[in-house]
Amino acid sequence: MFSSDQIADVQGFNKVYLYLCKRTDSAILDAGYSLTEKDVLLEISKAERCTANILECNSVPAGSITVAKADRDTAQIRFFMLEPEMRRRGYGNRLIDLAIDFCRKKGYKRVFLLTITTQVVARHVYETHGFYKVWSRDKSEWGDGVVEERWDLEL
Repeated sequence: MFSSDQIADVQGFNKVYLYLCKRTDSAILDAGYSLTEKDVLLEISKAERCTANILECNSVPAGSITVAKADRDTAQIRFFMLEPEMRRRGYGNRLIDLAIDFCRKKGYKRVFLLTITTQVVARHVYETHGFYKVWSRDKSEWGDGVVEERWDLEL
């Protein structure tokens, strides 16, 4: 299916955490994400309706996506990232499909994600999967002109 590339479901969030820690702080901020140990521990504590997927290329982490429980009916997609060399090859679509399929199987009624307006390609991926923008707000504390958005998908 993906030859030597694979998408592996991870029990717990350790692999996602390690992958994100290997990225530079600027790469994480450019993607519109921040990560603290507290965030990871909170997600692990809700693990029965959460998942993490790592895209690997030749056994090297090359992307990630997680699903965290927001409330009984709502999930949040987080940590959707791809290394630059993996972009525009269909892997982002595959990761989003995995997350949405997981949400449906777990009985969520909706899923949302947060992004920033500079993530033009990712925003296009969300839109093609049926997500719609709910709101946007200034996040100047992240940098000049940074606008955060919430995108929702009804399942």
